[in-house]
This record gives sequence, C-alpha cells and structure tokens, in this order.
Amino acid sequence: MDSITETVIRNITEIRSHQESALVPVTGQSRLADIPLDKAQEAELRLRLEKEYGIRLSQPLPCTVGEIAEAVRSCCEEKKRKARRIITIPNLLSLFRLLLIPVYAMLYVHAETAKDYLLSGAILALSCITDLFDGLIARRFDQISNLGKALDPIADKATQGVMLLCVAGRHPILWWLFGFFALKEGFQLVMGCWYLRKGQMLPGALMSGKVSTVVLFLCMILLVIFPGMHAWAVTLLLILCAFFMAVSFVSYIKAYFGRNKKVEKL
Repeated sequence: MDSITETVIRNITEIRSHQESALVPVTGQSRLADIPLDKAQEAELRLRLEKEYGIRLSQPLPCTVGEIAEAVRSCCEEKKRKARRIITIPNLLSLFRLLLIPVYAMLYVHAETAKDYLLSGAILALSCITDLFDGLIARRFDQISNLGKALDPIADKATQGVMLLCVAGRHPILWWLFGFFALKEGFQLVMGCWYLRKGQMLPGALMSGKVSTVVLFLCMILLVIFPGMHAWAVTLLLILCAFFMAVSFVSYIKAYFGRNKKVEKL
C-alpha cells in the first residue's frame, strides 16, 4: 500500500472515529457508501487532503478509497508538472524587475534635477507594482513554479539592495539599515541554499516579508523623490523600515527552525 492510500485511510479513520462503525477496517477497495461517510464528512475529507497535498480535488469524491488515492496522485503529478514551468508571466515580470535595476541606479546616481529624481522614483514604483502583481497573477492563474519561487525573491532582494546602496550614498545614516538588510538576506540565502540541497524550499514569501518589502519600497521612493529631506525625517523612515524588517527576520527564523516549519518538498 502506497503512502497516499495510507494517508486517505488515516484521514477517513480520524473523521469517523466517533462512529460505532469505526471498528470496520478501511482498505483501498472500500467504498465510501459502505464505510459510511455522510456529505459533511466527505467534504471534510476533501478539505483535509487538499490541505495536506496542496491540491484541488474535483467534487464529488470518487466512490472508493483507491480511486480517491489515484485522484490525489494525479493532482500531485499535475502540480509537479506545473511547478517545472519556466516561461510564465510572473517569471517574465521578475526578469523585467531585474532589468530595471541598472536603469534605476544610473538615473539616480546621475540625477541633477527634480525631474531626474522623480523619474528614478517612478521606476522604483513600477518595480514595486510588478512585484505585487506577479504573485497575484501566479496564484490567480495557477502559474506558480519552482523557478518563480526562486526568481521572485532574487529580483526583490537585488532591487532592494541596489536601492539601499544608492540612497545610502546620499544619506549615510542608512548604512545601518543596509547592514541589517544584508544580515537578514544573508541568513535567508544560506538557509534557502541549505534546504534546496535537501530538495526543500519555502512555498513563497511570508506575509511579514511582503509587508516589509512594501514599506521599504515606499520609504525609499520618498527618499528618492525628495533628496533634500530633513535628517529627522530620514531617521524616522529608517526606524520604520528597521522595525518591519526585524519582524520579517523573526518570521523567517521561525519558518526555518520553528515548531511549525514552513519548508516543503519540491
């Protein structure tokens, strides 16, 4: 008996454990109508299997335990096939963000007029918007891929790192923020590579990381558009970014080492 069939049987046993018929053994040939499971219990079984394997099962469930296991197996294979895709809209958007990095850096470093700074800020805003939409598109149109899980954070961190370097050149106090950023991202890079060698990785960016990214982008865009900002305002933005960055750092530590680790097999 394979592991998927065993998982289906285990979940059925747990769901009907309070029934008198729970002592009747469940096998791969068992029919749901003979077990028995009512409609609510079938729905619970489907939700459990979908959550455990990260898939979507058709409704209603097949008639026998073996057929349910086969449906789960088929969905898992389809999920793996889709995960191996390379050319998807989210991946192209991530590549586009990488190409924007030298454009932004050159414009900002050589900016002399308010129009130049505004253009640099607009490019950063465009990068931030594409970052928000690539994840939405991936989930909405089922275009999540293993390459995208790696390419998206690479594009994010490269953009953020260059952005901080450029702005720190005009506001030296931000070197402290860049150092903290380098520490956090260095930790994520090491842990990501370590788990990747084991055939595992995080399913995607954590919500705290997404919030931290948005806050950092907004603060840096303000500093780019208003290069003459007062020192106290710059310090306030630094503290704001550092706070959300720290929350994100703790969340990723828990995701890799916590009791409920979030890493999953490729």
